[in-house]
Amino acid sequence: MTIIRQIGLYIMILVPLCLSSATEAADTPGDIIAMLGCRACHRLNGKGGQIGPILNGIGQRMNRRQLEQMLMSHEATEPKQHMPHYDYLFESERQQLLDSLEHQ
Repeated sequence: MTIIRQIGLYIMILVPLCLSSATEAADTPGDIIAMLGCRACHRLNGKGGQIGPILNGIGQRMNRRQLEQMLMSHEATEPKQHMPHYDYLFESERQQLLDSLEHQ
């Protein structure tokens, strides 16, 4: 595993922990994106990382089933990328995340 990939994985793990105020309550659909640290890799509304695809318009590029498959499959979209899986989420959290992504 390269050092860059290791750093990326640490960021994906640590960023959500650092966002403790966002983890207390996800009252609006957009909060779950902050809670999960999606912006560590993805850009949304001009803010965030550049490792993964931009999330603006993702709901128009992928349907709900495709989004869910991507979130649950633990498969990389490109050989050098690593999309974490979110199969540990409660059903309500997964639906909230899908709702948020559909409306981006």
